[in-house]
Amino acid sequence: MLRIRQYGLGTFVGIGILFVMAISPVYADAEIPASIAVRCGNLLVRFDGAKFWTLNRIEYKGTLLGLDYPGSHYGSVVNFPGVGFIGSGHRENEDEKVIALRCFVDGRPAAPEAVPGNDPVKTFRMGRETAIRDLSFVNTVELRDDRIYETVELKSEKEQPVSFIYNFMHPWTLSATSFLAGTDEGKELKGAFTGSEKFVVEEPMDWIAVYDPSSGKGGVSRLLAKPQVGGAEMLLWDVGRLYRKFYLRSFSTEGQPIPAGFRGEYKLVTGFFEAGEEGWEQSARKLADDLREEKKAE
Repeated sequence: MLRIRQYGLGTFVGIGILFVMAISPVYADAEIPASIAVRCGNLLVRFDGAKFWTLNRIEYKGTLLGLDYPGSHYGSVVNFPGVGFIGSGHRENEDEKVIALRCFVDGRPAAPEAVPGNDPVKTFRMGRETAIRDLSFVNTVELRDDRIYETVELKSEKEQPVSFIYNFMHPWTLSATSFLAGTDEGKELKGAFTGSEKFVVEEPMDWIAVYDPSSGKGGVSRLLAKPQVGGAEMLLWDVGRLYRKFYLRSFSTEGQPIPAGFRGEYKLVTGFFEAGEEGWEQSARKLADDLREEKKAE
């Protein structure tokens, strides 16, 4: 656990982290737990301090779909030329620096240790402000209506060379055997996972789905917003020894740095479905269409 002490109403300072709430009761000697679990509708998710309070587990109706292996990271990570990955659970080079952490339960501010992990909530939102070298991130995860809404706000005051950024990552279960990805113009890519250790999807898409026949459950992620600069490609990595890993990748064009003064927002929503093996693709397409309404509301 991380011990934090209060210095003024609503502000907590600790080792490498500041916890701020818009309206806060007084907490003295509060502790941020090593993990924060949240039950919301049919979802049970967990955020882990070892990975700087990024998502680290997703269950839907009692089925584990999003894995929590030590190497199965969520959140945002940056690959720097000559350095490699920094961010989220990638601690092999440098640690991401957490500046602020905010939790809201049913619309009200809540201290992290007060999040009712065993009791269901209607909505939950966690926001974290971090720094990865000279890049500033605000990552928000919101749970409501059996969906996971993720937002990344990225800022760079000066030009920053990068190899690429993974804005979102989801390590899906090895039990997933099939995938389907599509664009709003009607293009689709689909196939079966074989453990090829290759990217089976690696291009701009509007939505992507995976399906686990052993549980009859699957998930669909749809991109809701992206900046005009840097691009946004959906990737699906078929790693038979670990997971089926989804990424949203930006700034991957060789020689394209993040420009000075960049301000960009990425938004993703993930929903879940139940279906038999013969009808799962239709269910995934329907959910992708339903999630498109979220994009229209942006």
